Amino acid sequence: MKVGLLEDFKGNVTALWNAENLVVINGKEEEISLAYGRLSNFMDLDILIGKNFLDGEINFLRQVYGIIIDGSNIAKKINFENFKAELTLGNIAISSAKVFDDFVTFFFPFPIRNCSINYSIVYEVLDYDIMRELHRITKLGGKVRIIIKDKLHGGLSVDDIMKFIIKFDVEKISWKDGFWIIDVIKKRR
Repeated sequence: MKVGLLEDFKGNVTALWNAENLVVINGKEEEISLAYGRLSNFMDLDILIGKNFLDGEINFLRQVYGIIIDGSNIAKKINFENFKAELTLGNIAISSAKVFDDFVTFFFPFPIRNCSINYSIVYEVLDYDIMRELHRITKLGGKVRIIIKDKLHGGLSVDDIMKFIIKFDVEKISWKDGFWIIDVIKKRR
């Protein structure tokens, strides 16, 4: 049985967005740095342990890992309104992705052609690898809406979220019902 433990830079158990290391325990312990990419460093695990996961992180990670332990609780999926987008990540209504009315389950890398998506929504999943993949598959002028619970409601501050916005230009930041909504656009560079 392989168990993965997400740790921050101090060695404390943490969520995916804040993880610096993945400690894999399988009879012996192996530490994998997640400083420059998280999902691309993940491997087959039976159990993933973290703390204070964002809801979308749980939904996204459950596509690969059968058991996710969030602190002392076994993680459960949550429900959130259904969006009309070509691609959604972290949304329980879709689970991991909806591409042009066909349900597709995937983890990483995305099995989608370059520059083929106009509009994507990311619900409570923050990762550098995800943002790079979204940039790759988004058409020039295409948009991505990132929805993250605010810090008062157990989520993140805008400053924490903005650290993950790479390769896109921020079009609009708004707040609604305890969630930060960040609209980004892919422009010619």
